[in-house]
Amino acid sequence: RVTAPLDSQARVIHLTFFPLRPGIVIELEEQFDRFTPFELGAGVWTQLFLQGPAPRLRTRVTFAVARPFAASVKVHHCDWQPTETQTGDYHVLSWELQDLPAVELDEWSPPPRDFVPWIDLTTLPSWQPVARYFVNELIPKGPPPAALIQQTSDVTQHSRTDREKVAEVYKYATRDVRYGRHPQEIDLETPRHASQMLEDLRGDCKDKSALMISMLRQLGIHADIALIQSRVSGIEPSLPAPCVDHALVRVEFDDCRLWLDPAGGPYTFGDVPYNDQGTTALILDGSDPATSCRIPEAVPAEHRLNRVCRGQLGEDGTYRCHATVTANGELAVVLRLQYLRRGLEQRARMLAQEV
Repeated sequence: RVTAPLDSQARVIHLTFFPLRPGIVIELEEQFDRFTPFELGAGVWTQLFLQGPAPRLRTRVTFAVARPFAASVKVHHCDWQPTETQTGDYHVLSWELQDLPAVELDEWSPPPRDFVPWIDLTTLPSWQPVARYFVNELIPKGPPPAALIQQTSDVTQHSRTDREKVAEVYKYATRDVRYGRHPQEIDLETPRHASQMLEDLRGDCKDKSALMISMLRQLGIHADIALIQSRVSGIEPSLPAPCVDHALVRVEFDDCRLWLDPAGGPYTFGDVPYNDQGTTALILDGSDPATSCRIPEAVPAEHRLNRVCRGQLGEDGTYRCHATVTANGELAVVLRLQYLRRGLEQRARMLAQEV
């Protein structure tokens, strides 16, 4: 029973199963005595895990790279070096591995890329081709629309310092512009135009980043888009390849550097979401060679919940207190999510119940 078509290629189907009669359950397993081709092998770029959740009796990996291309290979979390041969115009690298145990994962395990043996492969000489491609794809070009100039002025009209202006732009991009795209635009790789963003106030991480860059340019504040592979995939550095899944903004002013995630709506200005911390960011500043740097991880003091309570006990046993609660980091996000997008009356009622 089709209940919710998602798009032209996918839909949600609900299946109803009737009770089965008592009988026999047969489990069928197949064992192949020969290697079978991996159909997606030609599309594998940058990472190939050598161990997985199931034991492997035998694993064979072969890379064949033809002239004039050259491949760089890096082995992570193991010392299993390849056997290298030259066959005609092909430089061949091969691994022949046997009796590999399974890697057990649980909810506390780090991402596999940070501890499971894997191979990193690239045919790119540096990050420069990747940066050049994304600069052309993501950086806003041409004169800004009049609506953006006016919106920038309205958003920052009460701000005095550069930091206050950046904070207002961040607040607008993260909270006033909701996250998401129209279904017809989900697969578009380029950012939405600023005029579209201001019209319907929605966009994904690259849309919001491009909007922030355009607004900050109007204020004369230097900012760049930074691309990362988010922490959920691991923070182990990889070789140059276009394997990125998130965009954020790096802002520099008055000898200060800020990492701002325009998709991090409930985060405090200046706090970096955990999913961005410790990752290597490719900076789209047009420099040659391409610039990359590591986003710092938060220290324990940046994830605190501090309570200061002062009260007075009356002669009749009543107690009147005043509590100041300060949260930052991920704890602030948890607290703020409860009260964002709610009216003042509802916030007051919820806080009273919480206290």
